[in-house]
Amino acid sequence: VISRWAYSLVRETGGILLDGSINAATLGAIKDKIEGALDNRIADMHIWKVGPAHYAAILSIVTHYPQKIDYYKELLRDFPNLAHLTVEIHTCEGETCVPR
Repeated sequence: VISRWAYSLVRETGGILLDGSINAATLGAIKDKIEGALDNRIADMHIWKVGPAHYAAILSIVTHYPQKIDYYKELLRDFPNLAHLTVEIHTCEGETCVPR
């Protein structure tokens, strides 16, 4: 009984635990939106499911031209399923900070 329960639990939550709960096309679209503005580069991105059709995301962005957090949230307004978004901004001091 416990083995069946454990197997079922791993099968149901494995994708969530491995950031596998959002499709690659959506991940690419989010990256394109952020990196298509100014000289933004995503250094790190984690997106996971927090509800049946809702996701939370943490984005770490490197840029020469840092903006207020609301600017980056506005870039992602076309993704209404992002129910919770955390953005951290790092100012790039060098020429190339995060290559494409």
